[in-house]
Amino acid sequence: MEEPKMTFQVPGGCALSSLAIAGAVAVGAFGGPWWLPLGCLAIVALPGALAIAATGVLIYPIWWTWWMTLPLMVLVAKFGFRSLLRRVLDSPAVAPVLIANHSSELILHYIATGELAALEEAVQLSRRAVATARPDSPEIDDFRAALATALTMLFMRSRHSALLDEAIELARGVVAARPPDDPARVQFVGVLGTALWAAAEYDDRPDLADEAVKALREAATHGKHLENHGGHLENLCGALVTSFTVHRRPDDLAAAIRVGREAVARLSKSDPQRGMALFRLGRALETRYEYYGDPAALGSSCDAYAEAANSPSTSGHTGVGSAQKAAEMYLRAGDANAAFAMAESAVQRLRQITQRQLGFDDSVNRSIGVVDLASTVAEAAIRAGTPGRAVELLEQVRGITMGKILDLRGDRAATIEQLRQHASQGPIICVVAHRDHGSALIVTSDSGEPAVVDLPLFTRQAVNQRVTALRQAQQVATEPGAVAGRRRAQQDVLAILAWLWDAAAAPVLDALGHTGSLGDGQPWPRIWWCPVGLCALLPLHAAGHHADGGHDTVLDRVISSYTPTIRALAHARRARSGTRQAASVLVVSVPDAPGAPSLPGAAVEARMLERLLPTTTILRSPGYAAVIEALPHHEITHFACHGVADLLTSTENRLLLHDHLERPLTVTAISDLHLEHGELAYLSACSVTNTTAFHTDETAHLTAAFQLAGYRAVVGTLWPVNDRAAAMITEDFYRCLLRPDTAHLDPAAAATALHHAVRAHRARHPALPTQWASHVHHGL
Repeated sequence: MEEPKMTFQVPGGCALSSLAIAGAVAVGAFGGPWWLPLGCLAIVALPGALAIAATGVLIYPIWWTWWMTLPLMVLVAKFGFRSLLRRVLDSPAVAPVLIANHSSELILHYIATGELAALEEAVQLSRRAVATARPDSPEIDDFRAALATALTMLFMRSRHSALLDEAIELARGVVAARPPDDPARVQFVGVLGTALWAAAEYDDRPDLADEAVKALREAATHGKHLENHGGHLENLCGALVTSFTVHRRPDDLAAAIRVGREAVARLSKSDPQRGMALFRLGRALETRYEYYGDPAALGSSCDAYAEAANSPSTSGHTGVGSAQKAAEMYLRAGDANAAFAMAESAVQRLRQITQRQLGFDDSVNRSIGVVDLASTVAEAAIRAGTPGRAVELLEQVRGITMGKILDLRGDRAATIEQLRQHASQGPIICVVAHRDHGSALIVTSDSGEPAVVDLPLFTRQAVNQRVTALRQAQQVATEPGAVAGRRRAQQDVLAILAWLWDAAAAPVLDALGHTGSLGDGQPWPRIWWCPVGLCALLPLHAAGHHADGGHDTVLDRVISSYTPTIRALAHARRARSGTRQAASVLVVSVPDAPGAPSLPGAAVEARMLERLLPTTTILRSPGYAAVIEALPHHEITHFACHGVADLLTSTENRLLLHDHLERPLTVTAISDLHLEHGELAYLSACSVTNTTAFHTDETAHLTAAFQLAGYRAVVGTLWPVNDRAAAMITEDFYRCLLRPDTAHLDPAAAATALHHAVRAHRARHPALPTQWASHVHHGL
């Protein structure tokens, strides 16, 4: 998740409304006095512009003749207003200033709604305005600065560094062309400083921190007469904090606090910018406390964050981030009640900004705006003595996009009493890593508060280190290279699994009474892991001291499943009608996806399933349309193909079908499906349960997407798996899934089947954990 970042100033003289532009164009197009269309455009710069412009458009038919407006009415009826406006703007005759102004409107729309398509269109229009304007026109620098701003904002959304490079180059060019005494230079220097700060803070380019401070200091010093001076000051405050973290110069931090206080003092309590200024000041004071242990800075930081959170004028992610930060600082100050109040405020504010019905990708990205919010609210509620409320809050701040879709489909669960009902088949364990320690919240069907297991070794920093080490080790272990290097990487994975046992799994299983291996004939107990934040990237189901050959492992004590939220598990368990006794099986096999390495194991799996289940439907190297058409007709679907985890934009994680270059089967595309009869999806593909650190709480990965699409259970992988090992685990899984008295598969036994298949492969290759620790089961 990301915290509130920076204030963007949208360049441009006057942002014309869509209605005003259309009115002016329409009046000009149908003839009449030459001054009337010019008047419509001029009027929009005045207060009440929309009303006056609209009145002008309505009066005009009386001035001329009413029937002259009929063509416009027909065009609006046929294409819609926004589509007609876009067609008008696409005309070569439209002035660049109109294009640029519409781009500014789209940027404001994106800021308000988070709709990526609006921002992408704004970038396209800004590029066109720059390309079509005369090089010597007085507006060309405005157009370039506007494009730089739009590119910087698009970088903040997509994290593609090339966008930021282009923005910095544009802004540097504009600033270089302006002499120091040019009044217009201030705005352009501010645009440059913002882009440089984004590069230093978010693109891991600390060498640009000093240049960012220099530019923003110039904007703040020479822009005191401007209305947006507070925005320049708050950005300067943020850039100075970044500079301090890079260079450790005490003067930078002292200046940040001084500038932050000046920004707050200059803004009225009703000014929307004041909330961000308070947030910047709070961060500067928090940094002083972290580095110097100043108790006064701790108290002042609490006050700044809390004031921002409590102010009605603070909106959007700034309000959520301020409340979350206030909760964190109150926890550090030992005030659990104040922390809990701020945590509740953060959840309430998050609910307000995620109410809008957006597309899946936009909704996910609008929901991930604050760092570690879930762990903060859980810790605050636990410290306040209300673990039940901690579980409720976790359900409200995690899987928000999934939750909204499930609400539309009739699945609602909010209170701990309702959530407890879904633990009737086994406990649900919410695992949380916080700053100084971790916690596990054990939800069972018993009445009373959930049990809390303290995990002193399971800190946020320790989890982050193991996630990084695990990714490095599995990459070395699965790539060609020196045998000694691969062997060391496998030992590293075994060490991580042992730490995960000591730090999290063993205390939880001990609390549940699963303290030893099972005797012959004993039923296997089941548990559901519900990991929070980065914990979701760790294989809790495979934790243990496997190298010792003993039974201090999760695999030897319980059958593990995962669920992104308790609500998602409830969705998987919902009642259905019309389910057939014999589940129909679809196999999608793509061993030869264009642009990807050959995958012979995909063909092997297809042939194996065809032998095991002769009635299986096999799609060999199909395209997107064929797969989408076939999915609703089968209860069980097996994908044997390449999987790609996009670690910049997890909603673009995808399975590689034959036409994936033209129509990718992404997380977004799968989540839009509604498969009423889906029972089991087996994703024999690489990294389908992988996601970015920002997207873990929104579970934006392929495994969760198939669960959201309607499958009760999904089998996926956390990282790439050896082709031969994947085929062996697949065969063991389906043989376990066969009902002994029939030739049919039992989808409800998927968790048990995967458990035994993984244990069988561990027995074959105990020193190769990357081959058997990656497979996970989600759902019932």
